[in-house]
Amino acid sequence: MSGPRSVIHINITNFSVEVERVCDSTLRGRAVIVAPLASSRSLVYDMSKEAYAEGVRKGMALGRARGLCRKAVMVTPRFDMYGRAVRAIFEKVLDFSPLVEMPDNNGHVFVDVTGCRRLMGSPADIASQISKRLHNELRLHPSWAVAPNKLVAKVAVRMVNPVGECIVAAGEEASFLAPLSIHLLPGLLAADLVSLREFHLGQIGQAAQLSKAQLAVLVGGRAKCIYEAVRGVDHSLVKPVQRSECVAQYEQIFATPVNERKRLERTIFQLAAQAGRQLRSRQLAVRRVGVFLEYKDGVQIVRQASDKLGCCYDTQIFALAQTAFTLAWRRPVGITRLVVRLDRFTKPSCQHSLFAEVEKRGQRQKRLFDALDTVRMRCGEKSIAFGKGLH
Repeated sequence: MSGPRSVIHINITNFSVEVERVCDSTLRGRAVIVAPLASSRSLVYDMSKEAYAEGVRKGMALGRARGLCRKAVMVTPRFDMYGRAVRAIFEKVLDFSPLVEMPDNNGHVFVDVTGCRRLMGSPADIASQISKRLHNELRLHPSWAVAPNKLVAKVAVRMVNPVGECIVAAGEEASFLAPLSIHLLPGLLAADLVSLREFHLGQIGQAAQLSKAQLAVLVGGRAKCIYEAVRGVDHSLVKPVQRSECVAQYEQIFATPVNERKRLERTIFQLAAQAGRQLRSRQLAVRRVGVFLEYKDGVQIVRQASDKLGCCYDTQIFALAQTAFTLAWRRPVGITRLVVRLDRFTKPSCQHSLFAEVEKRGQRQKRLFDALDTVRMRCGEKSIAFGKGLH
């Protein structure tokens, strides 16, 4: 690939709040807090800039957030709706480049437009077109940045949030980053920031003056990646996904931290059942299931399990999720947020087993879930369920 890379980063700040405002225009201009409302000990999932200005932060106890922002409108998170919004954004952006990466379900999009100038215009023109399209067709208000790589593009967007634009030309990465706070640099761990702060390295440019050997004294084995990051060097590629490979996410936020395995597995089964119903309705199967755990002390752990052939039944999805959960659940600390993520979608396998007993078992399972889906379609989603998913 000749010439410098051009990467666009699109970000919709306070994504869930903005989606809620699209659905309810009366929320615009008002302080909004998105959190489970079952208990004052629930944690804030997201908040508007108005609530942020009053001191409300993500992960804060809902009771404290209410005290800081008494005029805020409280909204229960609707994760299925946020997922649909993410897929809609993906469809709009995909018209401009096949290299589109959506690293999460929170309104972040990377688009590699290297080589698209003759067809679509300059990278800045493409970013502006994407922004206008999201605004006009989805009523969302993104900020955007263009840079030679993902790292610099992400920092640039952070500089212009909640709505703005920024362009960093090739060769200007280090000079752009130099005066900025080290906290704006993505990928740094809390321990890295503590070590750098102890030596009064508050700006990216100050850390860039250190050699790899000097950084190794401060941050050990992470010296190489930090050495490159503070200079704006990032070789990671935009990882393209196809329409059928968008991540599906099913989430549960606990009002109080949970550290009981049975309750966590029951929640995982409920989420797996939701996923299974949606997969079968779309005639899809999933080959990878991940479990994301967020502990009450802020630590986040993600583990995954795969099935080469793909699966679409609740029990199969739960088995993969349970494997991933077992790998992730290693700390005696309460969990505040649990997410089951599905990706690598495919069509269900039509291949028959060579073994008669396995084939019969597969047919029985198919008949069982066909019957369950029929009952739920006629009598409602909660009309019938597995005992493992009941409270």
